[in-house]
Amino acid sequence: MSERISHAEFKKSLLQDAEVKQAYNDLHGEYSLVRQMLKIRKKKGLSQSDVAEVMHTTPVSYTHLT
Repeated sequence: MSERISHAEFKKSLLQDAEVKQAYNDLHGEYSLVRQMLKIRKKKGLSQSDVAEVMHTTPVSYTHLT
């Protein structure tokens, strides 16, 4: 049976590949925005449905963003 590795070790091994590292870096801005949206939503005590309503969309559509 193979030994399990941690998430950090797995990520480190994947990021050694230049193409994977570039793709990972390209997504940084998008994921940074999502983290900010989640942080603000939780800080204000809003549900996903609340935010979806303000955005004039459905809760399902909102969840696809986050």
